[in-house]
Amino acid sequence: NSIPLPEIIPGKDTNDLLKNTNIKGSNQYVQTTIGKAYNLTNKWSASVALRGVYGKRTLKASTNFMKNNIKIDSERTAFGIGGQFGLNYVPNNKLNIGFRYDTPIKLDFKTKATYPKNFISNALLDTYPVYRDGLKTRRDLPGLMALGASYKVTDKWTTFVGGNYYFNEAATMDRVEKMNVDYHNGWEVSVGSEYWLNNKYAWLVGMNYADTGAPTSSYSSTEYAINSTMVGTGLKIKQNDTTEWTIAYNHYFYDTTSGVNSSGQNIRYSKEISSVGVNFVKRF
Repeated sequence: NSIPLPEIIPGKDTNDLLKNTNIKGSNQYVQTTIGKAYNLTNKWSASVALRGVYGKRTLKASTNFMKNNIKIDSERTAFGIGGQFGLNYVPNNKLNIGFRYDTPIKLDFKTKATYPKNFISNALLDTYPVYRDGLKTRRDLPGLMALGASYKVTDKWTTFVGGNYYFNEAATMDRVEKMNVDYHNGWEVSVGSEYWLNNKYAWLVGMNYADTGAPTSSYSSTEYAINSTMVGTGLKIKQNDTTEWTIAYNHYFYDTTSGVNSSGQNIRYSKEISSVGVNFVKRF
């Protein structure tokens, strides 16, 4: 997804150079999980899985300075593997309680970038140091602890509630050159509902609030992890007894906050993002 850029608050701190500057960034993570579940008793089950993550983070920037056009095209990529462990408890035919822990995933990002070697490029890269060519940085995915429950109100209607806790403080993130950010642990809570319209199709709705734990000192023009409220809906398709598809649409409403960037400018950070997701489940 392309990340909306923050708005510069007009005032004496505004740098005229930025009037001719265009910056576009994207952050993409692709992950897959392969695992197996085991029945321990008629009420308890456990699961173990291997989780692979590929990360790609890009920056394209250009500016005009003294009739010179400067461009930076930078890409950072990394791959990591982690574990996932779960427990599930079903006390009766209506209530289901699940617990999951995801281990941290080490991601060593390596930057490949092209730009002219002059002081203007260096000035831009001083603001975005992680996009300098050849730079290697750690930006791990933190460990995650999740707890959730579902309750079957009727044969067709099931409700859900859950929460995640992210161990950001134990993860290695943004430790490079001028960046030395201390993240707080993050958390989120969610509620949802699933209603089967017939034997094949179910309608899904849900809501989520997330506190990222990211301080304003971690914000940049291409990424700022501000708190958000998400609402979503979707359709689950039961192809057969072992195969399910889910298609979902989500919209994120982010909080608006202000901060001072590395150049001393006052910045207002706000954004809205919509996403479409597809999930495939095959049971063996």
